[in-house]
Amino acid sequence: MFYILYWQTDVKKIFNPNNTHVDGFLIGKASLNEDFIDIIRYVDH
Repeated sequence: MFYILYWQTDVKKIFNPNNTHVDGFLIGKASLNEDFIDIIRYVDH
């Protein structure tokens, strides 16, 4: 699993479980897991 993050827009708009490129935020083939959730929480705060 890997993450390629482009911090260009709000995470709430970008969160996409289908592993696709959305609004400047690219998530490599990564399943939802604690690491990903932690990233979301970190960015959200």
